[in-house]
Amino acid sequence: MRFLSLTRAKEIGASCYILEAAGRRWMFDSGLHPQLEGEEALPLLTQVSDEPLEAVFLTHAHLDHLGALPLVAKRWRCRVIMSAPTAMLAPVLLRNSVSIMERSFEENNGPAPLYRKKDLRLVEKYMDVQPLRVRVQEKGWAFELRDAGHVLGSTSVLLECAGRKVLYTSDINLRDQTLMRVADLQGVNVDVLIMETTRGATEDQADFSRQRELEKFAEALNRTWDRGGVTLVPVFALGKTQELLMACHLMMESKMLKRVPIHIGMLSMVLTEIYDACASQCERHFRGFRLLKEIRPQTLDGRSRDLERPLTRHLYLLSSGMMTVGTSSFVMARSILQREKDGIFFVGYCDPISPAGILKATPRGGKAVLAEHEEEQQVNCEVGAFDLTAHALRGDLLEFAVKLQPRFIVLVHGEVPALEWFARELSQRLPNTKVIVPEPGQWVELD
Repeated sequence: MRFLSLTRAKEIGASCYILEAAGRRWMFDSGLHPQLEGEEALPLLTQVSDEPLEAVFLTHAHLDHLGALPLVAKRWRCRVIMSAPTAMLAPVLLRNSVSIMERSFEENNGPAPLYRKKDLRLVEKYMDVQPLRVRVQEKGWAFELRDAGHVLGSTSVLLECAGRKVLYTSDINLRDQTLMRVADLQGVNVDVLIMETTRGATEDQADFSRQRELEKFAEALNRTWDRGGVTLVPVFALGKTQELLMACHLMMESKMLKRVPIHIGMLSMVLTEIYDACASQCERHFRGFRLLKEIRPQTLDGRSRDLERPLTRHLYLLSSGMMTVGTSSFVMARSILQREKDGIFFVGYCDPISPAGILKATPRGGKAVLAEHEEEQQVNCEVGAFDLTAHALRGDLLEFAVKLQPRFIVLVHGEVPALEWFARELSQRLPNTKVIVPEPGQWVELD
């Protein structure tokens, strides 16, 4: 058995991995780097031969796991295994990816789109929707999808071949969120663990409580509204939008949070419709609760001039979470940075080199250049960060791996400091386990 990381660097980028055993190959995810464009955003697909794949496992519909799937489907023409909600979400996110690439190409002289909307039909042709917690026996191998607790439809993959058991966690959460339940990995026993490391460089708070983070978040929002300000929360359209809609609704109902109008973007609205369509079919908190029907958020057109004229004492939950150049959150943030009454609040992971990461690291009163070709601006608004992550805390993930005691642990999906922390801690706690941080594009033996 051997493993190949096709992510271009040791980073949270274009997730894509190959596992080979007993003459068979499988691919786990096929994403695009969310901060790059064109060929530079792709995983290292050119370093893989055209040998057939048994299947591609698509664990969830975030761009960094999904975005290269049309190219993979065109090249290998094999089935793409996923959960039912992911099969509903994936076409929407892929069409949005095409729109972004086309707009960059036509309006900003960006690279040519990697694929077009007509190419997405091939992805839909090869979709193989599978239920959770059902072991599927294939000829010479078997697999099972488990709920990963990350976003709607997210899964971890259990794979068996040649007497070996492998778990690919993908993005995973080992604690409850407001909507999503903790990952369902009870009873797992594996030889090889392929594990995400997103939060490896983030030290856990000794008394961490999601509820306390929500309370601090509510205090910041109320404080901004009390001084007559605008509140912008950059969010991922898939996952974070729906979690915050529910959390803010509950806090407004309990009067912890002032009741104000909530605005979300067009893509978020479409994805929330899918959340609502699955509200009674998925294991989640508040089963059956329809976010759009009960909360009634207002839709904000991403091309609207309203982005530069936001309303005071309104809550804007706008994508992208990393404030990628040209997105709604980027445009609005740029318009309110210098206004002392306003507030921009982050609630999840921000790539340090993204506009969100740059802003998050800039002290109030300091100056920031959010992106190439942008002018330097003084940051006068309040900027805050609250840990409402959809990823497992590093301590929880460490204990999970130690409890499994696999023969091999392969560390992926993390920046270098995160990978190094897990490698060091796991090597100390599991001296009989081989801990591997794979080099991009180089096969790693797991025998």
